[in-house]
Amino acid sequence: MPLLWSGLWRKPGRTVLALVQILVAFALFGLLQGFASGIKHAVDHIGADVLSVHSRGSMADLPLADFERIKRVPGVKLVNLANYFNATYQNPKQQLLIVATDAHAWPAMTDNIVVPPTYMDALANTRTGAIVGDELVRKYGWKIGQRISLQTHVAQQNGSTDWAFDIVGILKMRDAEMVHHSTFMMVNYGYYDAARAADRGMVQQYMLRVADPKQAGAVADAIDALFANSPNETRTESLKEMAQSQMRSLGDVNFVVRAITAAVLFSLLFSIGAAQMQSVRERTPELAVLKTIGFSDGAIVALLVGEALSLCLVAAGLGLALAAALFWVAVRVDFFRDPLPIPVAVLAAGAGLALLLALITAALPAWRSLKLEVAEALAGR
Repeated sequence: MPLLWSGLWRKPGRTVLALVQILVAFALFGLLQGFASGIKHAVDHIGADVLSVHSRGSMADLPLADFERIKRVPGVKLVNLANYFNATYQNPKQQLLIVATDAHAWPAMTDNIVVPPTYMDALANTRTGAIVGDELVRKYGWKIGQRISLQTHVAQQNGSTDWAFDIVGILKMRDAEMVHHSTFMMVNYGYYDAARAADRGMVQQYMLRVADPKQAGAVADAIDALFANSPNETRTESLKEMAQSQMRSLGDVNFVVRAITAAVLFSLLFSIGAAQMQSVRERTPELAVLKTIGFSDGAIVALLVGEALSLCLVAAGLGLALAAALFWVAVRVDFFRDPLPIPVAVLAAGAGLALLLALITAALPAWRSLKLEVAEALAGR
């Protein structure tokens, strides 16, 4: 170990530069691969049995009368409706989302929201009631029973854009890692629709859950056929399909990630390999002395490979740790809405690539040491 340590730090500047190069390369590898894998993981976990029904080809709303017709389509297990609008509390920087819906069905439709039944009943019995996210409660100090006033872009029939709601319950996210998602509140669609000045009787989105996920496509086609050639044609698709479509609109993310990663690691291979060869050339007399005092060829090779392994594995580990830390910070500052932990498979791939990098960059110097003639090396030839 003293010889290994001495060899690594024989030229501190070169070692630090190599360390930084490998660290940055593997941090980039962790960020790119982690981002791609994290998105794929998130898409894979979206339920295929939840469908969204919205207007085809435009941002127009759908009639409230469509609710019962959609509910009667064979294969539909549960239907809900939702209108979304943004609001601010006290000042424009304090923003939140308001979801006007049937609160009883909303948690069952989303799966990741927890609302006690007592709060559901309270909302059903309070026309101006609201169930608020626990993140909003922590941020603004709200309490159950409190009346809050919010500023929106939706005008009421009296012309005011200020809406008042009575807090009757608190909702939480089922996944503790998604607690920052609870920055919204649910209100009664009936109250919202009756109070607004425009677009009454219209719905932005219907959400439904099918009894059999395998029949989701058939149910979607049946719903769209039901409203075909009508003034309000629909487009029904699963939430997973919507997420996959958004991913495809970004291009082939996996190809881009692999291409960038390959280019970075390929250039790193030459850089670190050249540094290793330069180190061995400078230490040729020292290696000859080691052979003179009894070190075998295998011991010399093991020493050089150990140096490369120590440098590459430590730097790669620090790079992947940096990538994980950057993901953690990005989630905390709301740059990413969803947690994107680096999958274990990406960490394992990073360790494998670091090992491969070390072995390849050490191969030529090790081969050179095997061919080393002690007399010529000591003579400086």
